[in-house]
Amino acid sequence: MLDKEKANFCDFFRVNTKAYSKKDDAAAMAAKASLAELFGEELEEDKLESATPITEADKALDELKRLFGDDSE
Repeated sequence: MLDKEKANFCDFFRVNTKAYSKKDDAAAMAAKASLAELFGEELEEDKLESATPITEADKALDELKRLFGDDSE
């Protein structure tokens, strides 16, 4: 009989519990804001803050309409 637990065990694998650390993205956000201002665009964060909250289904529907076009509106 084959021992399945032994076949799937690896002594070399160890889980790294400290793998993720959130980085400060202030410099990246400042660069995005500068580019948006340069090209006269609105940042996605600004759009999200000014818009009313919508469900995940509404977000998906809006994305589909954006990708494939929607002539009904």
